[in-house]
Amino acid sequence: MIRLPGRKYNPFEAQVKPRGIRYRLSHERLLLLNLLVILPVLLSQLALYIPATRWSIPNVLALALPWLLLPYLIWLGVWLIRRRWKCALLNLFLLSLAWPQITRSLQYNSLGCESSRDIRVVSFNVGAFSYRHKHWERTTEFLVNQKPDVVCLQEFHEVKILAPSYFESMKDRLGLDYHQFIPFSASNRFGLLLLSRYPIVDAGPVTEVDQKNGIMFADLDVGEDTIRVYNIHLESYRLNSPELGILFHNASHVAGQDPAAPGKPPKPPCKKGPSNQATKELLKHNWWQTARLILLKWQMHERQIALYRQHLSQWGNRPVIVCGDLNNTPYSYMYQQVRARLKDTFEERGRGMGKTYGTGLMAMRIDYVFASRQLKVLEHTPLCTNLSDHKGLLVRLRFPRKP
Repeated sequence: MIRLPGRKYNPFEAQVKPRGIRYRLSHERLLLLNLLVILPVLLSQLALYIPATRWSIPNVLALALPWLLLPYLIWLGVWLIRRRWKCALLNLFLLSLAWPQITRSLQYNSLGCESSRDIRVVSFNVGAFSYRHKHWERTTEFLVNQKPDVVCLQEFHEVKILAPSYFESMKDRLGLDYHQFIPFSASNRFGLLLLSRYPIVDAGPVTEVDQKNGIMFADLDVGEDTIRVYNIHLESYRLNSPELGILFHNASHVAGQDPAAPGKPPKPPCKKGPSNQATKELLKHNWWQTARLILLKWQMHERQIALYRQHLSQWGNRPVIVCGDLNNTPYSYMYQQVRARLKDTFEERGRGMGKTYGTGLMAMRIDYVFASRQLKVLEHTPLCTNLSDHKGLLVRLRFPRKP
């Protein structure tokens, strides 16, 4: 090493090598890879504002949230280790843009104090009681222990005719005096049920009753005011139903089925049931058709939500409670449209991740309770039970004291 005149020799200085072009290329490649990895996260945030009928990619990517946010944290750690502060700040800034998704995924709130003025609301997708009478008995007993004032049930089904009927018997056991049942089947035994301690002033369907799922409303006289309650169950995907088999009838050989005879309607290659092997094979070999079916269901959801928003607009700024199974995650366009100007009770009083459907990494939050701004949220508790594939929700609400 050449020594400069008037300067002492430093043996460690000879070991320091300047950062050359290879280092800069490595840095630029990492930055490009960083931007490519987080691009799906940025696109998924557009799902809140763009319906799937216009552009489906953001809504598809939103299905992977909140796990899709992990690359932000990984790359933030990479740049901090490499001491590239500007790149770390860039990832931190992009992570801040995803704050709405984070708050809809994780909460840590305390419970409000109880009062006799509280309104206890239970929303529960009972899964048709698994088409068994004993499941109806156990579900009814479970609901009795929650001491509800208002109960919104989705997929309510009368397994067999009772005297009195199922909802009449359930109403008596819960000590609730009023009910409204909206059937969504030809047999009038499957649909939405609302039970209430308060008088029902008006009630009825919001969507067409010839669909398999839908929306109903009921106006309750709670004394201080009249509250409109919506019970929502958006169209199910039914990826394990004969509907999927009809869609895939051209690929019926996958499940070992013979093609339908000419001039006759195709025979569904699979029966209803989550463990049906034919359905699994169809999903495995016809993923594109499965995506088409999901997109078709999203289109039905948008039509149902449009009817709901039109109906809600006629109520003005009066108190509203919305309960139900949206069959969509809180990062979707459908969720954003249903919530609109309402509060998500999970964000107000929820704890943890609030999952209501599925297990493990595939668990997600698709059941919700929303409330208008003038109602104070005091509790949001998932009801863990093996009575259904969904968790129920218990929410406590309260009117503010009038001056």
